[in-house]
Amino acid sequence: MPKDDGRPTVRCQEPAVSESSVTLSCAGSDDGSIAGYRVVLAGPSPTDETLAGGPNFTKRYAGLAAGDYTATVTATDDQGKTSDPAGSRFRIGPPTVCITDSNWQHVASDRADACGWFWLSACAAGSGDDLGALWSRSSLSQRGPGHWIRVERCP
Repeated sequence: MPKDDGRPTVRCQEPAVSESSVTLSCAGSDDGSIAGYRVVLAGPSPTDETLAGGPNFTKRYAGLAAGDYTATVTATDDQGKTSDPAGSRFRIGPPTVCITDSNWQHVASDRADACGWFWLSACAAGSGDDLGALWSRSSLSQRGPGHWIRVERCP
């Protein structure tokens, strides 16, 4: 739905990041008036492009150089009005930090949050990945500031 000021809106999911690619998934205003999306990747492999409009889009950017990126997406409606930007930060390349520890310690160190039934489980900060019971152990890899993902084991 457009904002009260008549401008469109855009919402993006957390970027799906691999060793050399990122997939962005965003949705525009619910009224179907999006004529196009502008995607800007700022970082070692910058990109600035306009994608076709529609209710949503998913786009994969492959072959990106390692480093820190900022993705910014704006939507333009069929009347030429532009949304506020939706942005996110991510890192391409090997993880900067990988830690295996108790889920209690992950929560105490802000790598995870207590979640689940009676807050007896842990979920990775940023990604929300389920780590299991607080008394279990798990490995977390940092993919960006405040963004951790569960991994099978640390290298």
